[in-house]
Amino acid sequence: ISMIAFGRSGQPRMIEVRAIGLDAISAADIDSYVRVIGTLVPARAFQTRVQIGPFEMRSSRYIPITQPGVTAPLFVLDEGVPVSAFSGSPATLVGKLQRGSGTQQPSYFLQIGTPPTPLLLDTVGIVGVLLLFGLLAFWTVSALLRRTDFVLEFPLSIAIIQNASSVAPPNLMLWFGELGSDFDGLQLRHAPVTISAKTREARFEVRNGTNLIAWAQVRRILRNHAAAVPSRFGFLTAERIEFEDERGLPRLATLAFGSPQTRLAVLEVLKHVGHPG
Repeated sequence: ISMIAFGRSGQPRMIEVRAIGLDAISAADIDSYVRVIGTLVPARAFQTRVQIGPFEMRSSRYIPITQPGVTAPLFVLDEGVPVSAFSGSPATLVGKLQRGSGTQQPSYFLQIGTPPTPLLLDTVGIVGVLLLFGLLAFWTVSALLRRTDFVLEFPLSIAIIQNASSVAPPNLMLWFGELGSDFDGLQLRHAPVTISAKTREARFEVRNGTNLIAWAQVRRILRNHAAAVPSRFGFLTAERIEFEDERGLPRLATLAFGSPQTRLAVLEVLKHVGHPG
């Protein structure tokens, strides 16, 4: 709909419906809308037939409409013809003259229908444009929320411009994200963590001195990508991770590191978690 709306050239013009006599219609009027007056003759209608092996299938039906003194009647496609037109009295029909195809169809015929109005075209165009901008806004907001649900993330190149490893401890690791199921989805930000890794899982632990107060368990890394995040130390090299927790549920988190070397070392550990051997 949006492509059609942008593809329209200028303002839509009013499509003319010409009143024309049956004896004046010719092939030159094909693809135009006309209004004709005449009497339908259902007894002289014919149907196209398709032979498929031993079976014969019937498809379109064409009914002639005529007037006194007209030798060559106009055929009307029997789709959308009002019931009142079959009363045997002269009826007014509005439709589009279509070109026939194949040997069974007439060279041209009338297909009942009124032309689209400029109001309808304008409405479709406006809806198309609004739909396009709505989808773009939804995509932009979704992408922004995904990057800011725990921490504002930037491209990794920003961390190179302002390298925080000279300020932050090289082995610093900060956790932004959800904790394990024992904490009912509690989220922490700027939480210093250490990693304790085993073959089946890794655990990021939050300590107060020597006391373990919280943790997040990573059973398997699903996806990850590099990023840079602002912190009290400036921009830090970071890694956005999507992982399975101890219950196999997907969770999101961002890890910020005091140095690129710490990031590479932690990623090497996580690469082997959940992959025995």
